[in-house]
Amino acid sequence: MLATVSVVIPCHNQARYLPESIESALGQSHLPVDVIVVDDGSSDDTAAVAAGYPGILCLRQSNRGLSEARNAGLDAARGDFIIFLDADDRLLPCAATIGVAALKSVPSAALAVGLERRIDADGAPLARRRRPPLNGDAYASLIRRCWIMPPAAVMFRRSRLEPLGGFDPALPCAEDYDVYLKLAPVGGRRSLHGGRRIPAVSRHAVATLRTHARADDQSPRATQAACPLVGVASCRVARSRQRRLVLRSAARRNPR
Repeated sequence: MLATVSVVIPCHNQARYLPESIESALGQSHLPVDVIVVDDGSSDDTAAVAAGYPGILCLRQSNRGLSEARNAGLDAARGDFIIFLDADDRLLPCAATIGVAALKSVPSAALAVGLERRIDADGAPLARRRRPPLNGDAYASLIRRCWIMPPAAVMFRRSRLEPLGGFDPALPCAEDYDVYLKLAPVGGRRSLHGGRRIPAVSRHAVATLRTHARADDQSPRATQAACPLVGVASCRVARSRQRRLVLRSAARRNPR
């Protein structure tokens, strides 16, 4: 029996793009797929759009922010593997298949990471962005900068994500980066450099990332763009947390 993949779609005033997002989740080559839309206090037609798709679950809550919307979807999900899909982005049909295969090939991996294709607000293709060289140690590269984009390019192993409590609502942005840093060192293949563990990394595209004109951007990424200093601070918090964990782990392995 194939493992169920849950796709959680947090949505705040993104009804315009939500049908594309839902249909990309329902159109996966891997079945079964469990789709949950979390309406995070939208004032547009988000709830009505979601109601037009029988078989998906739509949760409604007051506007509590992206982290709590994702966590609500995680609590309601039935799958062994989880994808968080922003309401203005899309999954490619092979996304679930590629993610499950990657995680099954590396049983200790907590997450699998694929590539993205970029589109403009109307869905027209944009130039592809190259992933930076990982040099055999994806985790070390991840500490230097977050090269994972968008969140839909990641599939989580539920059994690893739930013990963390999901995403941290205290972070105004970079909450996904915080989770990647917490999970990456406890799953994945052994690196050739220092024995550090890394996530399962795929060279296949699994999602599309929609890029908006700044004035029209209502996506979750707009929060960080609108307050870059807050975004930088959040990233520093995430990095410092993980560096402390690394130092503690090293101290336990090499006591004086």
